[in-house]
Amino acid sequence: MVLRSTFRSDVEVDDEEKAGVELQSMRQPSVAFGVKGVDDKVMSELDKWDFDIFGVEQMTSAQPLVAITMAALRSFNIVKKIGMDEGKLAGFIQRVQENYIKSNPFHNAVHASDVVQTSFFFLRKGGLYKYANDLDAFSLLVGACVHDVGHVGVNNQFLIATKHDLATKYNDKSVLESFHISRAFSIALSDPASNPFASLTPEQYRYVRHQMITMVLGTDMAF
Repeated sequence: MVLRSTFRSDVEVDDEEKAGVELQSMRQPSVAFGVKGVDDKVMSELDKWDFDIFGVEQMTSAQPLVAITMAALRSFNIVKKIGMDEGKLAGFIQRVQENYIKSNPFHNAVHASDVVQTSFFFLRKGGLYKYANDLDAFSLLVGACVHDVGHVGVNNQFLIATKHDLATKYNDKSVLESFHISRAFSIALSDPASNPFASLTPEQYRYVRHQMITMVLGTDMAF
């Protein structure tokens, strides 16, 4: 979480929170996913350190999160290996993308896409995949996808100091990080048509949920 030098008023934060946390209605997966030219371009460059995230943003009409996350998972064939419904997963990621606040200049869907690609780079080129199982890799990539969803544009210290509802709800501890991962699972569980976790066994679900929670809470730079 990046500390910011200027903050908005409580009213402005509340307005953006409402815009970001209300669950969006189900829409079709991003046009980027399943379009051969786009998919091939993303797949061919996904493991490069100098990956052009802004180029992919333009190519996908400002909807890069589905294309990049699905490409990363497809590269390891993870979705098929764990028996997950690819359509439901793409629908979930689309809804996550819609819950990122576009007016947030940094913690937006492009940033999330960049973190997914960087995580993929370390799995692939850094060799981390050799030491991870498929559920670990899935948890890392999807955790990166959701790690800032609904971010309201201010930091934890501001929310705590202004006695914001989120700080009250999460007891002043990793406020935004707790909010992001809670929001992600709320999106999945609110609609069976876009709940990719439904096909996991209870044991797999507990494992993935634990890993994703641990990873997202770990993005709190205060610890």
